[in-house]
Amino acid sequence: MSVDERPCLIHVGFPRAGSTALQQNLWLRVPDTVYLGKPLPSFSLPMRRLFYCLLNLERWEWQQQRPQIVADLLEPLLRRPGARLLLSDEELCTGPLNGRVDRYEVARRLAELFPHAQILLIVRNQLDLVPSCYSQLAAIGQVDGRHYRAWLDEQLARPHRFLHLFRIHAAVRLWSEHFGAARVHVRTHEQLRANPRAFVESLAPLLGVEPGALQSVEVTQRRNASVRRRWLLVQQALAQAPWLPDPRESEITFIRETVRSFIAGGPGLDTEASTEQRRQLVEYYGQDNTRAALTQDLPLRRLDYPFVHDAAPAQASDSDPGSDFARP
Repeated sequence: MSVDERPCLIHVGFPRAGSTALQQNLWLRVPDTVYLGKPLPSFSLPMRRLFYCLLNLERWEWQQQRPQIVADLLEPLLRRPGARLLLSDEELCTGPLNGRVDRYEVARRLAELFPHAQILLIVRNQLDLVPSCYSQLAAIGQVDGRHYRAWLDEQLARPHRFLHLFRIHAAVRLWSEHFGAARVHVRTHEQLRANPRAFVESLAPLLGVEPGALQSVEVTQRRNASVRRRWLLVQQALAQAPWLPDPRESEITFIRETVRSFIAGGPGLDTEASTEQRRQLVEYYGQDNTRAALTQDLPLRRLDYPFVHDAAPAQASDSDPGSDFARP
């Protein structure tokens, strides 16, 4: 049973596909709307705790604490006036990187709370998305100093750990299973970048507003701070000596400023895949993208997504080896 009967749109990702631009420039400005999601406001402890519970509590913890979560965290947030609900967090599509809760469980929890919701999935060409994710992980120190090609080799050897999260057809099927195929809507990051205004206006029916209500919204995508190769050297040193404190946070001003200045200099990250790695990425995502293009009427081939150009898509099934639709 739904905790709120108002129309609801849940934006679930992908990560690195314009989520921040939409969250900061559009979602907060949709008129007459109760918004829950990133950027999670520091002043709203209930909202921060709600998303923490959605994404981090193990299944038995969620089942045990759900009544209290709804009563103490969700219902007070839903008492705010507004004709519709809007939720947004790109981790809803992937689950958190710590792996405690997978995306199937996240989708199940959202379907428990908002079974009538519409789902918005914004996808991105995996040949651009994967290196962008690497850059983000490198920026927050999650690659242990490994260069892109070494990191990508590891992901290709075990695609079920990370790369499978960006299989579009599999993601659509997951959300369709919980909310119904008619309620799952897919857009591309490339469409957002090429024509932000048309992209925003195309969302008006999903949001339940007139396109004119969104005409004044400018969705500008900020350029992320460039990550430098020298930061990888610092990560390598910290990985080899985990007992050392992070020198960027040193209480000694000279050390702190010297390290920060060193990291800020030098060339940027090299995120160019080898020819063989690119071939493997195209092979891994090609069939899934081909199915997604057919079932969702997406221009993935025109946008140069990995694609099976000559194969008969009907021959590919969701039980293909490596398909991530099989539950872990």
